[in-house]
Amino acid sequence: MKLVAVSRVLNEDDVIEAFVRHHATFVDHHVLLDNGSVDRTIEILKKLREAGLSLTVFANRAPVFSEMAFNTFLYRYAVEEQQADGVIFLDADEFLDLRRIGVGLRRRLADLPADTPGLRFRMIDYHASASDNPKDLLVPRRIRMREPVPGTTEKVLLRRVMPSWKVVVDAGNHKALLDGKELPCLPERRVVLAHFADRGHWRRLARVLIGRLKVLAVGRQEISQSRNEHYVFTYETLRDAPERLGLTENFGAFPAADDTWIDDRIAYAGGPLLFTEVGDERLHALRAVIAMAEGLAEQHARLIDTNHAVRLQVDQWASQFQRLI
Repeated sequence: MKLVAVSRVLNEDDVIEAFVRHHATFVDHHVLLDNGSVDRTIEILKKLREAGLSLTVFANRAPVFSEMAFNTFLYRYAVEEQQADGVIFLDADEFLDLRRIGVGLRRRLADLPADTPGLRFRMIDYHASASDNPKDLLVPRRIRMREPVPGTTEKVLLRRVMPSWKVVVDAGNHKALLDGKELPCLPERRVVLAHFADRGHWRRLARVLIGRLKVLAVGRQEISQSRNEHYVFTYETLRDAPERLGLTENFGAFPAADDTWIDDRIAYAGGPLLFTEVGDERLHALRAVIAMAEGLAEQHARLIDTNHAVRLQVDQWASQFQRLI
């Protein structure tokens, strides 16, 4: 029973080493697709591969929302090239928590009825707080406070489904489709994904800006499907009234833990961190957003340079004037 993890990553150098090391204890191979990281993410992945971890890393720097195509590519590669019996979809801020299942993932997958295409896991949000040790670079050890119950968001572990070229994995890895019909994966409540999205305020702002711009860049089709809808409020506030977000000198400081949060550190299964370094959150966020804006500008320029009709359309837009006052 060969189990392969697949992940899309973008500017995750604070967590990528712990993420890969943790899941290397559960899976046989990890396939990662980098979407244009400008931090140390690729450098760390190269060092992990050199250290003997079983990794394959691809890159696609398209600065637009293409999650369905990316996820589907990763699934098909895992099945067709890695000969995976099961494929688990993970983001770099999601850590499998198997403390409650009692058996390994391979055994759980092998015990499924033959007509069950896979499993669904719920996510539970962990939050950084003032009680964290800021000097501890190991994210799942440093951040131990979580919500009392999992949310409604789920990710899938998908069996090998044939023919694999007909399988499509939806944006967010929340479901898979075969011939347009959702594959009925079984909920597994004894496994949760510990979600460490809340690792730093500046990183979160950068993630919101980049995520929303990617959706806006691909037009009405994706906008109409409410892609990254959870980013809209913060994005529009940052755009229209940034003072409401409290962007002061103390913006990066974490608040005291909420009374409803539970102290429940996950059992990190990876080894010590050898390649992760302390970074400046503000500069990291700034560089990430600039790289995203530059990517969009360069893609726009390529369209103009290679398509005469596009150039004419842009010139036409530029010749239109509106009197405001």
